[in-house]
Amino acid sequence: MIGTLAVLTVAVMAAATHTDTTVAVKPGTRLELSNFGGSIAVTTWSRNAVRVMAEHSSRIEIQIENSGPSLVIKGVHWRGVPTTVDYQITVPRWMGLELSGVNTDVSVEGSGGEVYIETVRGLFAWAKKTGRIANNPAVDFEYPRLPRRLPGA
Repeated sequence: MIGTLAVLTVAVMAAATHTDTTVAVKPGTRLELSNFGGSIAVTTWSRNAVRVMAEHSSRIEIQIENSGPSLVIKGVHWRGVPTTVDYQITVPRWMGLELSGVNTDVSVEGSGGEVYIETVRGLFAWAKKTGRIANNPAVDFEYPRLPRRLPGA
């Protein structure tokens, strides 16, 4: 009985939490987002604002720092351990993006700004192919109508 109660307590403490917030940005601001695990899905709109929706553990806080030329988004675990977050981000069409992760799948649709994507073990889909891509040979690339795998993978 006590063991069952302890398991239920742990399950409730790690329950999923939803974050949904919108932040105004000035033209020229760049989005920086690094995610250890999970996913990053970016779409665009015509507003000068960034909407951040995230699914994460209740032990993770989504922090948004809007200072200078960058809007920095990060998930911070209360114990400082790497986090898993599923992000859905809506940005202005003009916004530059710097997206990175370890076990993170990344997708970008409709971006008109410079896009930099780096993932160690993740899949990514990118509708507009201008910008820089840093990758590991094990990364899968999915382009619309042109799926391929990097040589040596």
